[in-house]
Amino acid sequence: MIEAMAQAAGFISLSRLQAAKMPFLIAVDHARFRSFSNPGDELLVRAELSHEGSGFDVFRGTLKRANELLAKTELRLAIKDFPSDMLKADIIKRLERVGVKFGPSPISGSNIHE
Repeated sequence: MIEAMAQAAGFISLSRLQAAKMPFLIAVDHARFRSFSNPGDELLVRAELSHEGSGFDVFRGTLKRANELLAKTELRLAIKDFPSDMLKADIIKRLERVGVKFGPSPISGSNIHE
């Protein structure tokens, strides 16, 4: 569950930064698990950017099944240079596959992504 919320937060950071930098998960705080998920459950993963700056992005993450909250947490991601150009190129391809578009200016709009 934490991994799913962290992946969502990472995609949001990459999109927001237009893949100029890479987010690395560095902290999981205030994690709460309220129930279990089962194989075949349709889950809604949500990440909301609550802070950006000083080299970090902070997100509030939730994971639900229908209207039932299964887990929530706060995630902190360090924003760093990509370790290699090859990794950066691979990440950009993956982002484009899921519909992230890159342009001359940062992606704007809501800071809530599902």
